[in-house]
Amino acid sequence: MDREEAIKKAQNFGFDLVEVAPNANPPVCRIMDYGKFLYEEKKKEKKAKKRQQSQGVKEVMFRPKISRNDYEIKIRRIMQFLHSHRVKVEIRMRGREKIHPELAQNILKRIIDDTKDFAVMSGEVKTTDHSLSFQLLPKKGG
Repeated sequence: MDREEAIKKAQNFGFDLVEVAPNANPPVCRIMDYGKFLYEEKKKEKKAKKRQQSQGVKEVMFRPKISRNDYEIKIRRIMQFLHSHRVKVEIRMRGREKIHPELAQNILKRIIDDTKDFAVMSGEVKTTDHSLSFQLLPKKGG
């Protein structure tokens, strides 16, 4: 169809002529309400962004001298988070705890061991002078 004829037809219907595939030979156009199209695209983007945020990363922090009860509560929290999120685990050391990084390593091994049925460690353990951190991903089918 001729370009001018297509524009007239679109104006008769009260819509816009929108070029869909400009690289095609001949270019492909569609008669549509462009404002409504933009509105629906924004709506789709917002919905996708909202869905993406729900798949975020939750953080749980430990200390090397954590009591047994606090440790168990935090492990339970990690397991709850793993149903729908990734979990970043950080073991923070302060003051004299920095002198004994083996305590943090013990906690790290204990966390990995206690969550091995539900989670897989992603990547490597990131070590700084005052913390150890790593991410846990939910196991497939778990």
